[in-house]
Amino acid sequence: MYREPFRTRAEKGMSTAEYAVGTLGAATIAAVLIGPGNPILTWVHAVFEQVLTSMFTMEPGDFMTLPQVFSRAIESLWPW
Repeated sequence: MYREPFRTRAEKGMSTAEYAVGTLGAATIAAVLIGPGNPILTWVHAVFEQVLTSMFTMEPGDFMTLPQVFSRAIESLWPW
């Protein structure tokens, strides 16, 4: 008598419990990064503030692409 092996189907993806653990981990990391008083969030906020300020105070003849604006803002605020 032929008997099929125990693992006949391929297991692909995550099960519901794995999704729950993965989602909880991602939410925890996001909460740590976004939490109040976080220096990373303060730095990102300062970069975006610098970008918006430089975009709205540019002279009409000055042309910079968005990556150039971000690059200048990051260089001026880089903490290291």
